[in-house]
Amino acid sequence: MHGGAEVGAAIVRHASLPAISFTGSTPVGQAIYREVAARLGRAQCEMGGKNALYVHAAADPDKAVVVATEGAFRSAGQKCTATSRVLVDRTIAARFTEAFVARVQGLKVGDPLAEGTFLGPVVDDRQFGRVRGHIANAIAAGQRLVTGGNTPPVENGYFVTPTVFTDIAPDAPLAQQEIFGPVVAIIPVDGLDAALAVANCTGYGLSSTIMTRDLEAAHRFARGVESGVVGVNLPTAGVEMHAPFQGWKGSGLGQPEQGLKILDFYTHWRAVAMQFA
Repeated sequence: MHGGAEVGAAIVRHASLPAISFTGSTPVGQAIYREVAARLGRAQCEMGGKNALYVHAAADPDKAVVVATEGAFRSAGQKCTATSRVLVDRTIAARFTEAFVARVQGLKVGDPLAEGTFLGPVVDDRQFGRVRGHIANAIAAGQRLVTGGNTPPVENGYFVTPTVFTDIAPDAPLAQQEIFGPVVAIIPVDGLDAALAVANCTGYGLSSTIMTRDLEAAHRFARGVESGVVGVNLPTAGVEMHAPFQGWKGSGLGQPEQGLKILDFYTHWRAVAMQFA
């Protein structure tokens, strides 16, 4: 909330504001939705995500590495649609992981205004601590860290080296909890059906992507994945501004943002019946 919790609470509770549009965490969005509904207002809440990018066996391997990197590490992973889980068909997992890690290790971390910088800092000290806490907990739990996990030698900012863990179980905290930072969990899967099961096994449902050159697989993924935004050979963090934007499950409440559907949130429908006098 702009101005902090006190200002946010005053806005949410103000009876003269008929509608509240919110972007933030799931628990806060749920609280806002209940508060506004109780006073018969309307709320639109775009909330958390644990977005999955699935690298199908028929993917273009080079494109998959580029798209996964872009989706996971642009904006230091601080997008609700950022890629935080990469599901990879087991038959190509070793090759993909090697190429992905090599690309990630080549990313420049530093001043976002400097030429060539790919990854800037996380937003503040509190978020820096949260991201570092998730990494430390995963390491303590015995998760396999393959790159990153530390703080780069960059001054004047809360920088986290782009971090990749591999061979993560679908139910591990690293694969379930929203981190909102430059951390990726690679999860091997045995084919499309297994990928859908893993993609759908979190409480979130915001954005997902399949990397494939198989059109049938793309359609099956789009039909079966539980997310409001689905991409094919595109980063999870990319959205079409003219299309409705809304998460499923713990990722969205109320009416969608963007596109023509947004008009339903900011207007009321009125039915008028008339007869000649």
